[in-house]
Amino acid sequence: MLSSLKAVVEGHKELGAAFSNIGVYEPQQSASVAFVDFGNAHKLIGEEGEKLASKIGPMLKDLYTYLQKAVPDTKLTLKKYSDSKFEFLAYCLKVKEMDDEEYEAATFVQPLGRVLAGNYEYRMFLRCRHAAKLRFVKLRSDVLVKLQLLDNKRGGFIKLHPPSPLLDPFRPWLISLFSHMKCEF
Repeated sequence: MLSSLKAVVEGHKELGAAFSNIGVYEPQQSASVAFVDFGNAHKLIGEEGEKLASKIGPMLKDLYTYLQKAVPDTKLTLKKYSDSKFEFLAYCLKVKEMDDEEYEAATFVQPLGRVLAGNYEYRMFLRCRHAAKLRFVKLRSDVLVKLQLLDNKRGGFIKLHPPSPLLDPFRPWLISLFSHMKCEF
């Protein structure tokens, strides 16, 4: 966007130079003055466009950083969070199944092989579930922090760089610039 604005600004400067050059070589006095005025107006538009580009440049750089760095980083954190959540829920489900299996075996008074062998598998799943829960809780807090920062950055970006105050004075200035010109050829 900034390069397009700079190209338009450069085009106005070139138009200004061309109209001024035509005005210098125009034999009719009123046409010569009109061409020179029109050329000077385009040169002024080019200068104001450069000022606008210098004001918009940092805003676009911040927006680019926001869109290319902050948003993808937050998406990656959300993906890690969802993977961790599903891992934790899978361990919870496995532990629940083992609890139900143990309860059912106790109801029918049938000894379970894993219970007789020390129930190591069950204890391993409990440890895995606990580790997954710790990762899940940590990533959940990370996601909440990143979403809060992303929201604050978006709000701060809009407050710091509102586009309309940059462009509001430009239109009346253009109207006043061209309103005094009379094209009497």
